[in-house]
Amino acid sequence: MTRPRSTSVSRYGLVCLVFLGLLTTIHIPEGSATALRLNDEQLVAYSHLIVEGRVVSMRSEWNAQRTQIQTVVIIDVAQTLKGMVASPASFTMRMLGGRVGDIVQQLSDAPTFAVDQDVIVFFERDPSNPVSITGLSQGKMTIVTDASGRKIVVERAIPYDEFVDSVEHWVATEAGR
Repeated sequence: MTRPRSTSVSRYGLVCLVFLGLLTTIHIPEGSATALRLNDEQLVAYSHLIVEGRVVSMRSEWNAQRTQIQTVVIIDVAQTLKGMVASPASFTMRMLGGRVGDIVQQLSDAPTFAVDQDVIVFFERDPSNPVSITGLSQGKMTIVTDASGRKIVVERAIPYDEFVDSVEHWVATEAGR
């Protein structure tokens, strides 16, 4: 006499149900994000707008539903490396995360900004967010002036002129395609 197959099938089914149950209990926090590493050519290709400027204002506030904190960053645009910015030459963007009172919300790998900071920022088109930084923190470059007066792009540890020349090269290459 052979054993009924229903026992082994039901054990298999039970194992699958337990496994699926465990999968549904894994929680990925809202606002968590991971970006693939992008080189400069990819940053330019994935961006519809690239601006250089100075951060002149920042404020954090709740969204209308009071479910997320957003930080509003205003940049005075010194030059546009790709795309167009309407006049006057300031650009306002909203980013997820920030601090309101004692409550802090953070997005992993999100860029950070500071008032009076000189930056180059790469923006991608995202229908769900009119202003989205390409590659999260990868799409924000900080410009500083060293002791000898040379401008440096901190994230690449290269002279500013070299970085801007590279971006302009990739913009021109993309336009020629």
